[in-house]
Amino acid sequence: MIFDQHRQASHSDVGGRANVPVASEPTHFPWRGVEYKILAQLSLPERGRWLVRDPRPYPKGTDRVALILPNNATTAQIKRSLLRLPSHANGFPHLIDHGRYGSNYLLLVEWITGLDVGEYLGRIRNNATVRPSLPQVVALVRGLAHNLRLLHDVSGLVHADLKPANLIIKVKPRCLRLIDFGTSWQIERTRNRMPGDGFDPIYAAPEMTFGNTPLMGSVDQFAVGVLFYQLLTLKLPYVGLGGRVGFHDYAADSDSLWEAPSRFVSDRDKIPASILRLTDEICHRMLRLNPRDRYANSRAWSNALDHLHVRIQQAAFERGDRQSVLDRFYEWWVNWTLKLRSRRRA
Repeated sequence: MIFDQHRQASHSDVGGRANVPVASEPTHFPWRGVEYKILAQLSLPERGRWLVRDPRPYPKGTDRVALILPNNATTAQIKRSLLRLPSHANGFPHLIDHGRYGSNYLLLVEWITGLDVGEYLGRIRNNATVRPSLPQVVALVRGLAHNLRLLHDVSGLVHADLKPANLIIKVKPRCLRLIDFGTSWQIERTRNRMPGDGFDPIYAAPEMTFGNTPLMGSVDQFAVGVLFYQLLTLKLPYVGLGGRVGFHDYAADSDSLWEAPSRFVSDRDKIPASILRLTDEICHRMLRLNPRDRYANSRAWSNALDHLHVRIQQAAFERGDRQSVLDRFYEWWVNWTLKLRSRRRA
């Protein structure tokens, strides 16, 4: 694999993102008449993911993610799958360019800067930003679910590496965006995963621990369930185990380890009991250890979150609520802190 001569080092601010491993001796590589500067190695060499800088003036020139993949039928299918994503799918980085690179194939995708969800959660815990309300968390997760539904149903891909560090929280519009497709796999080919395909056991569905198990969209559903629980409660589900609850030592006792997220929601006193129960039911179903016990597909999962969102809106209307001065101040404060953080890291 190319660029493997570069050892990794720590860097605190590369391309607007923290804790990115950086090539100790950045160099350039030519492609289609452009000299791209190598800034960082983003994966194990087997996966070939690199942060590079395009020196051309904006809008073409900026930081990109270069995916160096084998030039084979699988890569061609992944490319076609990404090209099938509609232009309005703003939850994903855009595919900028693609083509042969020596004996390999190069996909050049957008590098998304901003505050990742891990940093966002850390700022909430440190009282550096305001904790989101249950309706705001539902809106964020619902948007992510619809974007993953596009990935699963339109492109036939499963992401399989969703975690806080791979999601950026954007200010306008307020949404969660995936950083890249570096570990995405065709749903029909996930039985044959590569050695470099790592995952975080906290966010990984239990079936991901078995290398010969085909991965379906339900693995992304589980990972988002962990994130959903974490954003609601600032805790990991299953008393801090997350996906590790699927390990043999804990699996048999998983029901006794479950704690309803509504118990830890900051604004639970303002939320009708029926909505708290529905939130618990949806979150718990997303986090079932057996994939057959989760929602059957991405449509059913996103529809459940749509239903919850509508119930929240109806409850607010029935109470005669209008956006209060406090609500408007909250929105302004969150947007201001996120924007300031992004500018400092740019």
